[in-house]
Amino acid sequence: MLNCPNEGFEQLLQQLQQAARFDQNASIAGKTTIMVIDCHKQAIDPRYKSLIIDQHQELIVTDKPTKWLLNQWMTVSPFGLSVTRAYQRLSHGRVKSLNYVLGEIMFVPIGGATQHSTTWLGMHYLIDKYFYSADGRTLYLKLDEFMKRPLTISLPVRKHIFEQQLKDAQCVLIEQYHVWRWMKAQFQNLSQTKLYQESLKNIDQAKLFSPSVMVGEVRMELITFSLEAAYQEKVKKEEVERASHEIIRRQELLD
Repeated sequence: MLNCPNEGFEQLLQQLQQAARFDQNASIAGKTTIMVIDCHKQAIDPRYKSLIIDQHQELIVTDKPTKWLLNQWMTVSPFGLSVTRAYQRLSHGRVKSLNYVLGEIMFVPIGGATQHSTTWLGMHYLIDKYFYSADGRTLYLKLDEFMKRPLTISLPVRKHIFEQQLKDAQCVLIEQYHVWRWMKAQFQNLSQTKLYQESLKNIDQAKLFSPSVMVGEVRMELITFSLEAAYQEKVKKEEVERASHEIIRRQELLD
């Protein structure tokens, strides 16, 4: 049982770990993930690196660092961190610490550095459930119905840093929405046209590729085009694949 609404962060984290089940195969589940806590410095077991709080699975502790968990989650997204990086370059002139936003999913780090493991908040769940202490050094999260009882989690933060992280993530969300609306407008009435209807009749839909596969292949085409333009000669598939892996490592992950 958890009986800790007023406990400090370290005491609460110990109780959460005690109540959690260990799963070395644990992963982030998107919208149902409330937060991913970096607990390696306060671990009650040397195996414990991260604590996942999830709406459905409740409390899970794992030996995977939070950075590994976020990177694993991002690899299933066709966009990853590209929009965040693009927005930061446009607005700040450089890429700073990163957040993750894709549609209704938003993970925001509590600190200013993301190249190392840190605690991430699922603001898709917490956006109306947080407030600060008067001095701005503590962030309170009110999980009123978690595990069938009220739970308040207090996290040490610097308010101005977290607020900037959240603001950047919210800007990325709006930018994504504008891009989606622009894309949607290009196909708004397509399904009603004769062209679409006739095309649908003449193809085997089972042979169509998933959106993520198509996006991945478009990425490969763009990389191939860029390399051949730079080298002024044809490049082998293996070279393109190596370049793609390096781009993903640099562009899509928390490095």
